[in-house]
Amino acid sequence: MAIFVGGTGDANKLEDYEEGSFSPGMTFGGGNTNMSLESMDGKYTKIGRHVFIHLRFRMTGKGDSTGELNFTGLPFAVSDIMSTTAVQGGFFLGFLSGHASGIHEVAVYPWEDTSVFKVYKRANENSAPAVVQHSDIVSTFDGRLACFYMTNA
Repeated sequence: MAIFVGGTGDANKLEDYEEGSFSPGMTFGGGNTNMSLESMDGKYTKIGRHVFIHLRFRMTGKGDSTGELNFTGLPFAVSDIMSTTAVQGGFFLGFLSGHASGIHEVAVYPWEDTSVFKVYKRANENSAPAVVQHSDIVSTFDGRLACFYMTNA
């Protein structure tokens, strides 16, 4: 069944609404050998092609895998709607602890044609973004974030 908002044309038709939970993962360089996750919980709302995510995580041991930090297992693949950039959405980081000193800000980006959030850092407001690495996590890594992106699903 479709709902029409502001008119009866195809552009006004809403025919897809979904809420649910998902099981996100966390990896360093694609692996999570000996990683200890105390909490990893994901909720989503999908309206048409727009996906809204709420994620709560708490890593108590970063394990032996190295490389860049990613959140995996998004409920829908991120679409490539803007061909001029790989970043296909936005985020709000509500709380974060356990990262190395000297990190000015952390950004989480939904990455095109994947089911992955890539995690970036900046040392100060003028520095270029760089991926968060295994060595950037120094203690219990704890946070909550909200994010939105588009999907083709």
